[in-house]
Amino acid sequence: MRISPLLKIRIGRLFGIILSWTILSIAFFIYEYYAVRFYAPEVAEEIDIGFNVFINMFAGILAGILGGPFLVFSVSEKARNRPFYFGILYTAIGFLIIYIVISFSISLFVFSNNLELPFYNKKVLKATLANILAIWQIKNLLVWLIIISTTQFILQISDKFGPDNLWKFIKGKYYNPREEQRIFMFLDLKSSTSIAEKIGHVKYYNLLNDFYSVITDPIVNYYGEIYQYVGDEIVITWNLNNKRHKNRSVDCFFNIQNQVTKQKEKFLNLYGLVPEFKAGIHCGKVTVGEIGILKRDIIYSGDVLNTSSRIQEACNEFNTELLVSEDIVKLISEPGNYLINNIGEIAFKGKTNKVRIFSIKKEDGCYQIDMFNQRNL
Repeated sequence: MRISPLLKIRIGRLFGIILSWTILSIAFFIYEYYAVRFYAPEVAEEIDIGFNVFINMFAGILAGILGGPFLVFSVSEKARNRPFYFGILYTAIGFLIIYIVISFSISLFVFSNNLELPFYNKKVLKATLANILAIWQIKNLLVWLIIISTTQFILQISDKFGPDNLWKFIKGKYYNPREEQRIFMFLDLKSSTSIAEKIGHVKYYNLLNDFYSVITDPIVNYYGEIYQYVGDEIVITWNLNNKRHKNRSVDCFFNIQNQVTKQKEKFLNLYGLVPEFKAGIHCGKVTVGEIGILKRDIIYSGDVLNTSSRIQEACNEFNTELLVSEDIVKLISEPGNYLINNIGEIAFKGKTNKVRIFSIKKEDGCYQIDMFNQRNL
């Protein structure tokens, strides 16, 4: 069974949470052990280090297995279209409720068993409450509250930068500028100005947000990286050093179309229309590096971006939804259900050399390049 890239990212995050929480759990025990050893060496002598390391390792793994999926799958979905603080607050409140319920239940069971009294007996309830409010319990509660809230904060920061970009910043991959071969797709909503005037600017903003939310999964599933949101336009990129990315930009566009079609009723009910869009795709060499002082970002520069944008703008002139450059057509090596038509060589504003562009449509059971156009490739 094929695992989607989005699911792979989430599984990777889950394993990262389990590993980091396990390490932190062991680290806190070691810290406490040496603190006890410093202040009360006679007490430290009675501590079984190996056993306690094992117990804390088990606790960290168990916490990751139980809490990790909650953060990665549940909170990430609920926080997707919410304010940044919502995910952290939702996580903290959820953890507090779960921690208190579990601690209360376990304490109630233990004291009821030790005192040989019913769980509703006043002595059992009083001992349980005292245990929950004990200093060591509150300390553990605060420590894990900080760990879990920080984990959620990091997950949301990762979503803000993109699945891989946060790690690129940490490693300093683009601290010094470098050249890369990349594919760029400029995808733009049609008739955005008239739609905004018709439904109002606030409602149009919500439409954009819902549209971007719908198309995010197809972008991730086809290994695209969201480079920029520019109003009603989104810029997506693929690294050409990965040969498997050759066809993915075109496949991604048609999958986005499918996902928007599936959400047709939702858009009609909320906005009275289904968003239509067009895209231009081109590839070539770009320079990429970190830039900025107060706000740092990863920036791509090169003629490829300008050309991709011009190709997208030409969609209106040729009444088509997808235009690509000759370089993109040359990358399409595997048969698919595409009808590719040679538009011709176009002189774009600001460019000396003309660019040969092609329209691509998807039709069931059809993969066709006109023979005349094939000779011109």
